[in-house]
Amino acid sequence: MNWTQMKIVSVLFLLLVNGVLFAQIPDGGIQLNAPAGRTYEAVGIGTLTVVDVVGQEFTKALQFATGTEVNNYWDTKIIFPSVQGIAVNDVILVAFMARTIYTGQESGEGFVSVVIENKSTYDKEISQQLAVGSEWKRCYASLKSSVSLAPSEVSYGLFLGYPSQTLEIAEVQFLNYKNTIDLIDLPVTEITYEGQDDDAGWRAAAQQRIEQIRKGTIDIVVHDEQGELLKNAEVTIEMQKHKFGFGTAIKAEKYLQDKAFRDKVYELFNEVVFENDLKWPNFDPEDTWNIRRALQSLNAAEIPVRAHTIVWPSWNQTPEWLENLKSDPVALRAAIDKHIEEVTQLTAGQVVDWDVINEPFKERDVMEILGNEVMADWFKRVRNNDPKAKLFLNEYGIVSGGGNNTEKQDFYYDLINFIDDNGGQVDGIGIQGHFGSQLTSIVKVYSILDRYADLGKEIKITEHDIDISQREVQAMYTRDFLTICFSHESVKSFMFWGFWVYQHWKPDAAMIGPNWEPRPHGEKYIDLVFNQWWTKETTHSTDASGKTSFEGFLGEYSYTIKSNGEERSGTFAIDHSIKSGMPNSLVLSFDPSVPDKVEITSDRSGYMCQGENITLKTINVEDAAYTWYRNDSLLNEQNFTMVTGQAGLYSVHISINNTELVSKPFEVIVHPFPTVEIEAMGNLMLNSGEQVELKVNVASDASYNWFRNESVILGSVSSMMVGRGGTYNVLASSNGCSTMSNSLNVQNPTGINDILNQFTIYPNPVKDSFHIKYQLKNNQPATATLYNALGEFVSSEQLMQLSGNTRIELPNPGFYVLRISSSKGSVSYKVMGI
Repeated sequence: MNWTQMKIVSVLFLLLVNGVLFAQIPDGGIQLNAPAGRTYEAVGIGTLTVVDVVGQEFTKALQFATGTEVNNYWDTKIIFPSVQGIAVNDVILVAFMARTIYTGQESGEGFVSVVIENKSTYDKEISQQLAVGSEWKRCYASLKSSVSLAPSEVSYGLFLGYPSQTLEIAEVQFLNYKNTIDLIDLPVTEITYEGQDDDAGWRAAAQQRIEQIRKGTIDIVVHDEQGELLKNAEVTIEMQKHKFGFGTAIKAEKYLQDKAFRDKVYELFNEVVFENDLKWPNFDPEDTWNIRRALQSLNAAEIPVRAHTIVWPSWNQTPEWLENLKSDPVALRAAIDKHIEEVTQLTAGQVVDWDVINEPFKERDVMEILGNEVMADWFKRVRNNDPKAKLFLNEYGIVSGGGNNTEKQDFYYDLINFIDDNGGQVDGIGIQGHFGSQLTSIVKVYSILDRYADLGKEIKITEHDIDISQREVQAMYTRDFLTICFSHESVKSFMFWGFWVYQHWKPDAAMIGPNWEPRPHGEKYIDLVFNQWWTKETTHSTDASGKTSFEGFLGEYSYTIKSNGEERSGTFAIDHSIKSGMPNSLVLSFDPSVPDKVEITSDRSGYMCQGENITLKTINVEDAAYTWYRNDSLLNEQNFTMVTGQAGLYSVHISINNTELVSKPFEVIVHPFPTVEIEAMGNLMLNSGEQVELKVNVASDASYNWFRNESVILGSVSSMMVGRGGTYNVLASSNGCSTMSNSLNVQNPTGINDILNQFTIYPNPVKDSFHIKYQLKNNQPATATLYNALGEFVSSEQLMQLSGNTRIELPNPGFYVLRISSSKGSVSYKVMGI
């Protein structure tokens, strides 16, 4: 039976075997789906066949085949007619037999989702995805109902919209036990995944990579107080902090107010991300107390902060008022640009990353209006305000869900290239890792990471959790998913989307239980990060050349040196991996004038524009000799400070009492000012009703704003039609460096435009009130009248003075029209209240 995009009703096919239940299914269940007669309806894309079954207690099965045209799990489904409804707190078991005949997946598994939903609203009581292997297997899904639905209101279904698979299904039963059994006592489908075996081949390869990319060797040389090399000095090192990021999502207020929560963050993690505080609907530029205090506290604790997220480009994920601007692209663009300005100015210099755009594959409302190029402009605008932060895209469904969504994977890969090609410069690839019962093959996870690594950018697992109640497999997959990510060189950090059960969007996924006790997968995390991947306290003695060497995981360490009753302690870092081939070296001395380490600091971040200077400074030691280098070139400076305006890697060598120390390199980046020029595609002397096109030629990595007189009128668009007189120019910015274009003067015939070209309306969009800054020509008085979106009168102001600044209040958010009129005519402005 073949069918495409249509419904087929099959009759007289008995899915049950005369109602006989298998032993694993408890007695007493009331069957919710029809036991005989019209037993199912097939809907969607695919091929359905009734086949014979041999060697089982049932003799018939439904064989379902899908091709590559299937994109969503709901594209193909079997709906089972309801003979019973459900009530609140009903305990329900769904059971069926299934096997996979063919699949395009490396794991050899096919997939089916169990769905009970409201027919009208599609609100789901359960939507649980199950993996099915090649052998017949009884599959279970269970739930406790949260709603009451009559038989005519409820839909019972199996959704099979997964590409390139053939499954056989039989014995489908939706059973209601009411309150006669506890949910925990119902049978469950064992969750498995490819690569979970202890002897799985990927494990040895991953361990070899970890040894090469996550460990380094450090050579330590020890001098006595006279600067002589010291033999048999005892050197002890101990790891303090990983270089790799192990982090969690937090709420700023909880972090600030709950000491137990804050202490657990410090104990378990070395990086954090704000879960909701910086999302647009939550962010209030007038009330930033919690986020500012949390940033200050985390920076003081030397915990890097990721910022999430600036633009989540759908109406569902932005303030309600933003959708009101969908018919006005200019106002929509301006509102988003304003938000970017406000939130990045708050965090500038205090965060290591920004998720500039979140989930652009599905959430595309804004791009449907402003075009895809606007995404590159958002990256440019964020970089203008914070050149030091690395800028990320963030997307879900890349490695989760079996890693099967190749359409999304291809889109995401191409989008990164698209933003780069349009000057946006993506620094990092954010890959979420939210898992349910469909656990992706470990080998496939690595292959997906490898594909994105080809783009030459760093990767972060930005949002991880496993929302299942089977604790053993949850623990195993946490261990294995974390291990395969840690073993990939391009992955720089791994962020859990919460960790404590009382502060987690999916409590079953939390690593830490109610009383701060680790659950099994929390124990696996702790064992990996603080045991297996942690360098324990180690002691060596120096040889005749005063040297000893250690191997350890990349990160920060403490040291203690002892010799002849003397002792000295301090800190150092192992930064370079074994694979990199770059040396890690440390010179220590019992001379108290010799510092533990030499660092270069500056009076600014290291990012500057052409023509600017930066002052570099290192430790000031009396009688020390200083030698500065830029890249490999010797410089003339011989002091502990130097001033430069040139880009490069700077280092300083310091000689103190026969001991020579070398700093870590400090990078100075010099950005050029962007090029920008506007030209008129026509005559700038306009007659009544005429327009002229103004076009901008600008550097590809710059964002820009159009100005009329002194007011911003439009964001980054390459050309605009102009019918009003005034002086037009463009301000272009790239990496914090700004250039103003040449000016073009557009002239109108004498009349209202000539009178009103000295008017400025600001701000717009506006929160409570806006201003009219004006200068009247020829002493012509004018009237400013405000109307709402329905054309109803709101207020009116007389502009009688030669010049002034008049404030007008908005009663409510929404669209308004401001009409300014005089004896010469009138002109209208759109005003958006937010």
